[in-house]
Amino acid sequence: MNEKTPAERVKELLNEIIELYLETEGIPDSPISTMTNGKDRRILRRAADRLRNGEPQRTDKNMWSKPQLIRLYENTVKRDEILERTHGRFGTAWQEIGRLVHEDPPGTEKAFDEFFTDLELQAKLDGPGSRAEARFRQREKFERFIIALNTEMTTSKRRQKRPEKKPEKKPGRLQVFDPSGRIPIISAEIVDTPLPGETVVRFPADGKHSGPDQIFLRFDTGSESWVGDFECGLHYLSSAFPLPDRKHLFVSACGAGYMIDIKTRALVYRTGIDISGTHRNIPMTIFLAIHNGESLEAFGANGRLWKTKPIGSGIRNIGYNTEAVYGEAFQKPERQWMRFAVNKVTGEVTRSLYLP
Repeated sequence: MNEKTPAERVKELLNEIIELYLETEGIPDSPISTMTNGKDRRILRRAADRLRNGEPQRTDKNMWSKPQLIRLYENTVKRDEILERTHGRFGTAWQEIGRLVHEDPPGTEKAFDEFFTDLELQAKLDGPGSRAEARFRQREKFERFIIALNTEMTTSKRRQKRPEKKPEKKPGRLQVFDPSGRIPIISAEIVDTPLPGETVVRFPADGKHSGPDQIFLRFDTGSESWVGDFECGLHYLSSAFPLPDRKHLFVSACGAGYMIDIKTRALVYRTGIDISGTHRNIPMTIFLAIHNGESLEAFGANGRLWKTKPIGSGIRNIGYNTEAVYGEAFQKPERQWMRFAVNKVTGEVTRSLYLP
């Protein structure tokens, strides 16, 4: 039997990841943030059963009703069983994809494009409500995950020994590309120290209480490369991504946010030291910086658009339509996730349990 090519194997793994996303799509919410183990889940099941049978009253009766507490226990059990079942499979699949991409970059890049083109075509053929449409809906989660994966892989390079010469491209380098050619191709790589004679540009963080460390990022546009020396912020996230205007690069250096002119390498804008995540829509017409998991800052084809006030104490399930950015934000007073929508033009925030 002929061995599968890297491109064929990548398509198989992408299909497996899409199926895993479908499996995790229905994970229930729970205010219990700690991941439970098997023993914990058995205790929660017994506690739910005792409540159903009218056994001893809860000590937290003023916080939760009996039905609420039963649902809380059972949702936590279901959530963590799904996460435990899928987490290892996610990691194994992504590690294998990283190895295959390194083995055959052109072939696997083409495989990515073909896979998602076929995914979209099948969704259109089968229509709304079909399994194909549900599979295509997972694409946005996939794109968020691959950015996080690349960031994790590049971050692991921070403590490498100083290289004697300019390194060749290796797995773990964050490569950003857009098949349409609209977004410039840029590689960003965390390095321990610049090479002798390398161009280094210093970027100070915004705020007096930035982290004490610095981070070196080497940028490569294909025709030239240079190193940015960034002051760190107060979060773990280190990433780089071209903005929708095609002229600027957004960098998070351990949470410190920078907007940099791609051609001149000049610092255009600093945006805090609390970047905890980023997000963008599939057409790459809007880019979001998430501040401390609480507020959103948007960038579009004409530059910076707006920044919201805190929406909640956690933001998830971000999506886009023609008029708004939407998602869910955790509201501490109500102890629940609430839908929100942000007007794409004005940045005005609307909150409601009943937003679509």
